[in-house]
Amino acid sequence: KEETEKIKKLTDDLIKKIKVKDAKVVVGGSLKKDTWLRGIHDVDIFVAFNYKKYKDKSDRLSDILEKRLKKFRAVRLHGSRDYFRIKKGRFAFEIVPILDIKNATLARNITDITPLHSIWVKRHGLEDEIRLTKAFAVAQHVYGAETHIRGFSGYVLEILTIYYGSFMGFIKGVSRWKKLVIIDPEHKLKDPAKELNKSKINSPLILVDPVDATRNVAAVVSEEKYERLIEAAKAFLKNPLEKFFTLKDEKIFKRAIA
Repeated sequence: KEETEKIKKLTDDLIKKIKVKDAKVVVGGSLKKDTWLRGIHDVDIFVAFNYKKYKDKSDRLSDILEKRLKKFRAVRLHGSRDYFRIKKGRFAFEIVPILDIKNATLARNITDITPLHSIWVKRHGLEDEIRLTKAFAVAQHVYGAETHIRGFSGYVLEILTIYYGSFMGFIKGVSRWKKLVIIDPEHKLKDPAKELNKSKINSPLILVDPVDATRNVAAVVSEEKYERLIEAAKAFLKNPLEKFFTLKDEKIFKRAIA
């Protein structure tokens, strides 16, 4: 509770100080969805630019935002669209420029879709179940979609928990996974394996994004992390002990949830 209050106060204070014309500043990511784990250090803040005014200038959003963040000594970082990091004590705030859209088809960059993920996850209200899933994934060393990890992102774990209805539903579902699993939570495609771009279906898990049916959000998952999660789920079902949620190496935990 204390950590929640502190991080929300810092976030609210920063949001009030960021002023950008024709844009609204809002919290995003796991803090917005209330699915973050204790020990969080990074917070996503979105600067959502008016769609009609900036839809044809989306490649300039990072440059525009950079000028507004000079007084914060923000560091510019490269991504699908450049974003910015502001440090406050042990917390790091990532300020992300996006277009304010209501539908994924309007996106000019994959980043624009991210707030729609929060809306979808929040609608299902399984925050604590998702936290269990994330804690389990972190402890089993399968959390993180970075190229050097190639595991399960927070969003993928959120979708899977919602799809299976609970943490235990997730565990039982994963324990039955075979060589290839195809999941389309919103039943958007008739045959995801055929309809998705071939470059997006090389992973053992094809998970159709519920807000953007053109994406396999589990495309980066490696066979090694996939199989490790299956074995961990089977082991937990046989002997459901608290140790399955415990990660002894604190450095790994911090990297995983960053």
